[in-house]
Amino acid sequence: MYNFGKLYEEECVKQDIAPRPELDELENPTRLLLHGNCPERFEDRINDGEAKAIFKGLYSSDCLVAELDLSYNFIGDEPMQDLAQALRHSNVIERVNLAFNNVTGVGARLLADGLMMNTSVLHFSIQGNDIGEEGGTAMAAMLKGNNTLQTLNLGSCGIKTGTIIGLATALQEQPSLTSLNIDKPLLPGLQENLTAAQHLGEMIKLNSTLTEINMSRFKMNDEMMQLMTPAFIHNQSVIAMNFSCNQLSVDCGALFASILSKRPDITDLNLHSNKLADAGVKQIAQALKTHPSLVKLDLRKNSVAEIGMSAVADMLKFNDSVNELQLWGNTFTPQTCKRFYGINARLSSLLLVDFDFHVVDGQPQVFLKD
Repeated sequence: MYNFGKLYEEECVKQDIAPRPELDELENPTRLLLHGNCPERFEDRINDGEAKAIFKGLYSSDCLVAELDLSYNFIGDEPMQDLAQALRHSNVIERVNLAFNNVTGVGARLLADGLMMNTSVLHFSIQGNDIGEEGGTAMAAMLKGNNTLQTLNLGSCGIKTGTIIGLATALQEQPSLTSLNIDKPLLPGLQENLTAAQHLGEMIKLNSTLTEINMSRFKMNDEMMQLMTPAFIHNQSVIAMNFSCNQLSVDCGALFASILSKRPDITDLNLHSNKLADAGVKQIAQALKTHPSLVKLDLRKNSVAEIGMSAVADMLKFNDSVNELQLWGNTFTPQTCKRFYGINARLSSLLLVDFDFHVVDGQPQVFLKD
């Protein structure tokens, strides 16, 4: 009879490493949550040898592990062959999280081969591993053969233009992926940035399954956003967009206003840490007055002062869909404070708002919420 703990312990003996008590006592677990950023493992994170033993325990067709979380450990390329082997034979593993380990392009290529033949994994993250172009292009190629994966997280992975083009090409027809994180790629110059934006725009026009895209820290500028705006208007599936920590200026206000006015289904817009300023945010706020679906709006740190902030406050009098609002890092003038305090009942109804009020000498003052 299959026993994960027994297989794991046997492999530990072969490698002359001490088994972890919480693992060798398991018989047939459905989840292995072994992330390293927790108190019990912070000073004792999983390494290559231990990971190899864990992956060997997943080989059996009787294995019931559906979720594997080994994020924030010290796992490199060596055990990836064993995980890839497990992925080839598993029909139950649905979630794999290897974020912030030491996997390079070599290991990522092995994993891509395993995922190519897998039909059960729905969510895969290798975020924060330096897989570079070797691993990135392997993941893009994997998407051409995998028709079941739903979320792919390649954020902060050192991917470059070749990977972006490969992903964009694969996703023009890929039938299952709904969420893609490609934040913080290594795009060295303006031409590479424009090329990436052009290919992603072409993909977004054709793709009908993607609902969420994260292009944070993408060196996105106004010209790139202008290239992609027609695609987001034409697309009918992407409803959550993250463009935080980019270089979008006041001129992009009109572009986002246009997208919002023509896409009443958008639910999530993250523009944190850009340079939209008063005029840009005012245009976005104007478009949101009658927008029926936007739930999450993040405009933190956008050099917004009284005109833009007042426009957001005024928007909330008309819009009843926004339920999460973040504005901290902009300028709350005395007049702006009064405007927001005047709609405090609306703000109090929100699921999330990042500021609150206290009254000093009869005047409302804002403070950052914990």
